[in-house]
Amino acid sequence: MDLLKRQREDGEYTMRILTLTTLYPSAARPFHGIFVENRLRAVKARGHDIRVVAPVPWFPSSASLFGAYGKFAATPTNENRHGLPVSHPRYPLVPKIGMTLAADSLARCFHQAIQRHIDDGFVPDLIDAHYYYPDAVAAARAAAHFDLPVVATARGTDINLIPTYPRQRRMVLDTAAKVAASICVADALRDEMISLGADGQKIHTIRNGVDLSLFTPGDREAAKQNFGVSERVIASVGHLIERKGHHLIIDALPQLADTHLLIAGTGPEEAALKQQAERVGVRQRVHFLGPVPHEALPDVYRAADILVLASSREGWPNVLLEAMACGTPCVATPVWGSGEVIAAPAAGRLAGARTSDALVEAITMLTASRPDRAATRQYAEQFGWAPVAEKVEQVWTEAAASKPKLTRRAGWGRKAATAPGATRAILTVDTEEIFDWKSGYSDWQVPPVDALHRLQAVAEKNGFKPLYFTTYPLLNDDEVGGTLAKWAMAGRADIGLHLHNWCTPPIIDKTEDASSFQCNIDPALHEQKLSTLIEMFTRRVGQPPVAHRAGRYGIAPWVLDQLAARGVMYDFSPSAGFDFRPGQGPDFFNFGTSPRQRETAWGTQWVIPVSGVRKWRRLEHYPALPGIPDGPARAAMNMATLPVRLTPEGHTAAQLTNVARHLVGRGMPILTPSLHITSIVPGATPYAPDDAGVERILSTLDDWMSWAVSDGVVPAGLGDIIEQLARSDA
Repeated sequence: MDLLKRQREDGEYTMRILTLTTLYPSAARPFHGIFVENRLRAVKARGHDIRVVAPVPWFPSSASLFGAYGKFAATPTNENRHGLPVSHPRYPLVPKIGMTLAADSLARCFHQAIQRHIDDGFVPDLIDAHYYYPDAVAAARAAAHFDLPVVATARGTDINLIPTYPRQRRMVLDTAAKVAASICVADALRDEMISLGADGQKIHTIRNGVDLSLFTPGDREAAKQNFGVSERVIASVGHLIERKGHHLIIDALPQLADTHLLIAGTGPEEAALKQQAERVGVRQRVHFLGPVPHEALPDVYRAADILVLASSREGWPNVLLEAMACGTPCVATPVWGSGEVIAAPAAGRLAGARTSDALVEAITMLTASRPDRAATRQYAEQFGWAPVAEKVEQVWTEAAASKPKLTRRAGWGRKAATAPGATRAILTVDTEEIFDWKSGYSDWQVPPVDALHRLQAVAEKNGFKPLYFTTYPLLNDDEVGGTLAKWAMAGRADIGLHLHNWCTPPIIDKTEDASSFQCNIDPALHEQKLSTLIEMFTRRVGQPPVAHRAGRYGIAPWVLDQLAARGVMYDFSPSAGFDFRPGQGPDFFNFGTSPRQRETAWGTQWVIPVSGVRKWRRLEHYPALPGIPDGPARAAMNMATLPVRLTPEGHTAAQLTNVARHLVGRGMPILTPSLHITSIVPGATPYAPDDAGVERILSTLDDWMSWAVSDGVVPAGLGDIIEQLARSDA
């Protein structure tokens, strides 16, 4: 159902939102990123369908002695928090060097999560990402494969600290340019993004809100009694790390007579802070409360005469608003968004600097002229979550409308039923230009037509009708393209599309390794290239194409949608058992070899994988591969097995026979042996470095085809495959 059809009774529209972030609470870490959850709860209350993917680093043990890593392991795989379905997939993160590799690892995790949701029927209208690096960077990479718009929210150190590293700065700015919109939780962060080089017209300031029903004024004296204090109280709330500045407040305490300090939080600096309190002689006046549940924080704020926040960096400090909503004014260091929160006398005071002396001065002055608690509460009431949710919804709606709606709901489709009858085999040929993979993609040439004749002769000898997936330069070549067109008209061969970024007009930029995968081309540019290729195909062949194989097997659902819109309903791209993610390509490790059936707005589309298996290293045995998610089991299987394609390139006829027998034994209805036409040109590929290499490939193919026919496999052309798929759908 399209967005415009999901109309609510109040006239607004329900959006499907997939939130991707590592900054989210869980049963194991209930306070982590709770402000993200609070915003989503507020937007969900407006009627939107929101799912959350909050990955955690993989770790083998949940034992408490492992600290934060143990909590990663203790995080549930799935949970439901306040009506929001939350999944916590694992991703690899190497300690110490994790910051450098995190975006790549997360991008793979997010890509799988998006695909899993689409396959389950939840197709997002929008990706909602929180924290720019690595989360939003990874989310934008993953979303591009599905042509999904992204709104990224900047929250603090992702903008005011991480971009001080040049590599991360480049990735942040690149992502800011690609996402549909950015949200900053403070004007200070927005200004910093603009100063870094981001486009200010795409950046919106939407501050965090506060739960006005949870954080309320209460009995101050009763709250003090709960903590065993009766004198003046100041509070400091936050993770016990240097950046939060708890040590500065402890240093200030000797100058604040008859004042107790409540510290709520836990973290690596706890022991050092306790030692500091002993050293400066205030240990009896400093109360370490440990981790305080979110719902119990109001009592901390109510007990305090003043909340003090001494951070070195903040986005939009939520603790200030929470305290104010309880009627407690605040003192904060003059950093980033703190000055935007404390913007009136009723809110409190900003210290003149981030020093203990400046904090003492601000606390003393605020104590002398402390605002009425009711006035402080009234000030906080302008920051409820309802107006925040409304503003977020507006940005989301505009972002969702920024992308043309494709039939992304089809995903990869469902496994097709198997029609009765013998297994059929169609020889598929990547009919492409000669080029050097190691020196870029700009220097290429059309292969000699003799290669076509030699391959065609072997195929026809065994009763096979090849399907030539042909690139733009070869279609445009009168000799090669003309020969293929004649064979197609005579019924001797079939022709399909093969799109190479580097040689299909319009050619905008130099092709890099990542953009050599067809699925990594910008969708708008891809549509132009596809139109150019189809026009050339139709002019050469005399009829429009119906079959396709993606350049470098780089297929994705959004590419399939563009093909379906142009009538190309048979795709032969996924290379079963292969994982191209190290080169930023697609992952077909778990794809399988069975055809898949996609229901699109333009009719049924079929995805027929390149036949292949994974085999044990050094053994001609092929393990069954159930869906293995990323993680230790997948890594172990990847090390223990190799992907093997049904091709004469690099394999013997006996090896091909073993693979084919295995696939036929598993009931595969269609075999798609494949090779590159350039392997029939001496020296054009590593598979055929000379004439002897070409002869070896042709001889292997000949022997395998002869065996296949004798073993009952039926040679087929594209028309036969189409007929077989139609019968399986009947």
